Amino acid sequence: MSSASTTHSQIHRPSPTSVGTIVWLGSEVMFFAALFAMYFSLRANSPEIWAHDTAILNFPFALINTLILVASSFTAQFGVFAAERLQPRATGKSPLKWGMVEWFILSYVLGAIFVSGQVWEYAMLISEGVSLSSNSYGSAFYMTTGFHALHVTGGLVAFLLVIGKTFAAKRFGHKEATSAIVVSYYWHFVDVVWIQEDVEYGQKLFLSNCASCHGKNAEGTANGPSLIGVGAASVDFQVSTGRMPGAASGPQLQVKPVQFTEEEIHAMAAYVASLGAGPSIPDEAYLQANGNPTKGGELFRINCAMCHNAAGAGGALTEGKYAPSLDKSSPKVIFEAMVTGPQNMPVFNDANISPEEKNDIITYLVYLRNSASVGGEELGGLGPVVEGLVSWFGLLGIIIAITIWLGAKSN
Repeated sequence: MSSASTTHSQIHRPSPTSVGTIVWLGSEVMFFAALFAMYFSLRANSPEIWAHDTAILNFPFALINTLILVASSFTAQFGVFAAERLQPRATGKSPLKWGMVEWFILSYVLGAIFVSGQVWEYAMLISEGVSLSSNSYGSAFYMTTGFHALHVTGGLVAFLLVIGKTFAAKRFGHKEATSAIVVSYYWHFVDVVWIQEDVEYGQKLFLSNCASCHGKNAEGTANGPSLIGVGAASVDFQVSTGRMPGAASGPQLQVKPVQFTEEEIHAMAAYVASLGAGPSIPDEAYLQANGNPTKGGELFRINCAMCHNAAGAGGALTEGKYAPSLDKSSPKVIFEAMVTGPQNMPVFNDANISPEEKNDIITYLVYLRNSASVGGEELGGLGPVVEGLVSWFGLLGIIIAITIWLGAKSN
């Protein structure tokens, strides 16, 4: 009688540590959902307090701090990839050869910068009179951001524990890799919570102010286009210049007084950006007007002067439309217009004009704005045709006046 060999299929069960961490993070989601509900409820009951105190916030600083935290999530994930390869430490100087330890150290540094930035922001707000006990805004702001900061600090401690455990282990194996993966779950969670607060707030603002034309899901209607994929830069451009919400239909949206605070604009931009990939709000590094004005002038004359005039003074287009003057446009508005292409303007993506070249164009326009005219009165910068007509009619008027004077003299 022959014996048959029996094969047993190997069962792969998820790590109990991973499952436990995911369940615990689920409870944390409920905790932060309650904090968000408190924040939005208090804001709905005290809009005047929110409008006053949010004006004190330094939003460029907050945006940079947010980008630092988001970047740390990417570096943490690179550390996870290294851990999955069972590569604890670098095999070369290039970041491409870094191990889990190097990526986690970088994530720790970025997270520590974020927490330090929050502490500095708290100090600035307290100096402006916004404290935990000042009003409902102070209570809601410090509770939501404070609890998040505590969670980020816990993540920093977890990074140190995993790095220390890696150095203590004689051999980096599956158990050590699992620890790294679990810490990354937690770190991604604190990143998402920080971003999601803006997204949820932006969605509420969108439903209240924009959904009647653009649809409840920004899918577009007969009265307004879809906003899926337009990006945060498009929302920031249209709303921060007062063009949106539109007051009336016409050939072109007009610039009006801005109807939202900077916090509200940032939140709506974050919500629309979450619906689909699109141009993001430009980095401050490209808005400093510290590029090459000569190169920027050449690029502007080639790509923009046919509509905006060589001096950025604007000009008429067809069907009642016009290219606006750029004399009072901020560097951010100019950059966002180039990457989003509002109205009749074409889109100049990074393949057409690089971010550095966009900075050169901004530098040229700022130079024109701040430089005195060497040719006398600029006449609105409308160009040589207008200047020639003014000179011609001015000279003709002088000749006529002299003729009349001489005729009166002879009589």
